[in-house]
Amino acid sequence: MDDAVCALSSAVFRHVRGDTAALTEWVRHEVHSATEDEIITLVDSACEKLVRDARRDEFADIIGAIDHMKTTVSDALRKEAQPKDFAHESADNIVAMFSVADPALAEHLEATGALAARIASEMGLAPERASFIGLCGRVHDIGKMIIPHGLLYKPAALTADEFEAMKRHSTAGEEMLQKMSGLEECAQIVRSHHEAWDGRGYPDGLKGEEIPLEARIVSVADVFHALTSNRCYRPAFSPLEAVEMLVRGSGKLWDPYVVEAAVRILGVRQMVDVA
Repeated sequence: MDDAVCALSSAVFRHVRGDTAALTEWVRHEVHSATEDEIITLVDSACEKLVRDARRDEFADIIGAIDHMKTTVSDALRKEAQPKDFAHESADNIVAMFSVADPALAEHLEATGALAARIASEMGLAPERASFIGLCGRVHDIGKMIIPHGLLYKPAALTADEFEAMKRHSTAGEEMLQKMSGLEECAQIVRSHHEAWDGRGYPDGLKGEEIPLEARIVSVADVFHALTSNRCYRPAFSPLEAVEMLVRGSGKLWDPYVVEAAVRILGVRQMVDVA
């Protein structure tokens, strides 16, 4: 294990310092020689070593590289797993459609799904349920099909009326999924992924455990990837900054147990104050 941790740590450092093929090569090899649990355990061990050994000014880049790799591993293993059921094939088709019409949104869907499944596994949920949560994450923004492109990518703050129009994507997504064979069970989760722990979310103002756990997990994954992505109205935040925002919103916007699980798998617990 020590040799494997050192090898991965070396690959991450090479990636951070410009060798963009280093992590890809590592993932390509390991995804064929270990289970997902074994790989994630290895990644977590390597992250502890990296945080201990790295310079402070390298933390943000290292965390970003580690999280990118975990997402890549999860996605690669999902694609290599047992034959997909109809629901996952339907999700693949949705993401493929977005990859043509809106590549940034397609990337967001894939990353949200992968991270949501990892959070669910970290929380001790059964593999089948974690897989379902990942599936919901991959289709959570399908309702954005109804949002005009100019509004979706407006490079300025939305007006009150525009924000109300934007909020419709969660209920529109629910309505779409209710009509899609294999994805009906995701409909309520998609409807609720913008509810807030303190009851100030939408569309129903649900509070705390009134919000389906699956939606609470998708919400945290959604926000983390959105914060760490460039937007037309702001540059991306670093992974460390995004985690700090999640921690500040824990118990207000997001389920604190979900946030804590996310912090653990993102490998930055040592650098943020988790209540």
